[in-house]
Amino acid sequence: MQSSGVSVLKYKWASLIVTGVLTGAAGTCLPLCGISMFTENMSAGKGFLAVSAARIGKGDPLKSSLACLIFAFADALSVGLQGFSIPSQLVLTAPYIITVLVMCLTNLGELRKESV
Repeated sequence: MQSSGVSVLKYKWASLIVTGVLTGAAGTCLPLCGISMFTENMSAGKGFLAVSAARIGKGDPLKSSLACLIFAFADALSVGLQGFSIPSQLVLTAPYIITVLVMCLTNLGELRKESV
């Protein structure tokens, strides 16, 4: 794009600023919507899931959205499974285990493409 006269540096800075504003809005929504107070670790690792979804998507919004849906389903599943006689510590790790598995599977697919 730089060869066509578009300033790549300006787009990088603009995207960084927009990302910061949206991240800040999402972060303020968490304590202000619903419980109206801030507690330590209230995000409960959701940032890890978001970064993982962005990494899996590799700039493709559809892939990132699909990863977010998979992680949201895993999070909802962990909440739903707490009513059964499964230890809660094991159930609450489900979204993170699924995240690591999805990241490993997407990286294995890339390794296979590179070796062929």
